[in-house]
Parts: sequence; structure tokens; C-alpha cells
Amino acid sequence: MAEDDGTIYMPSKSEYIFTGTVGICVYSLILYLSIASAWVGFKSKSTRRFFGSIGIMALLELPRYFDMAVDGTYNSRVCYSFHIVAGVFFFLAFSIVCRQWSGLLQLGSYFRM
Repeated sequence: MAEDDGTIYMPSKSEYIFTGTVGICVYSLILYLSIASAWVGFKSKSTRRFFGSIGIMALLELPRYFDMAVDGTYNSRVCYSFHIVAGVFFFLAFSIVCRQWSGLLQLGSYFRM
């Protein structure tokens, strides 16, 4: 993002460390809650798939935040690749929710198209 004087803002090492630490906390909590929710034993397969997908997404997001917290930078292609794959599982979980809502709203024929 360009500033008024023409310089480009680069986050400081402490900002990367803070972001990494917060990310580790958030995605660890999401991972824990998704595992706990799947462990409780929801009857619906789609609900278990949703929590499984969210758990995989959180697991794949963690390396990126560990990299930020430890190195104080973010330039890892490997961690970014994990982040990209995590997006697939996020949208899979979103699609499961959309499908569940379509069943609730009885819009299944529109959803299948």
C-alpha cells in the first residue's frame, strides 16, 4: 500500500510475530473445536464432513502462522502453498453449509443446477 510520500509500507518484525501468535491461537481453537464437535458424534454425515473440512483447513493454516511467529517475516512459498490448499477446504465447508441450507429451504433443485 503506497503512502503519500511514495514509500511502500512493510510490516515490522513485531507485527508479523503478533499476527502469527494470534493466528496460532485462533486456528488452534478452531482445530480443537472442530475435532471436539466431530468427536461428539453428530448423526448427520454432512455435519461431520463440515467439521472435518474445517479441521483440515485449520490444520493447513497453522504452518503459515507458525512461520510468521517464529521468523518475524512471511515469505515462505511452502507455507503459502498450505494456505492455498486450506482455501479449498474452507470452500468445501461453505458448500456443505449451502447444501444443508438448500435442503432446509427446499431449494435442492436449484442448488443441484
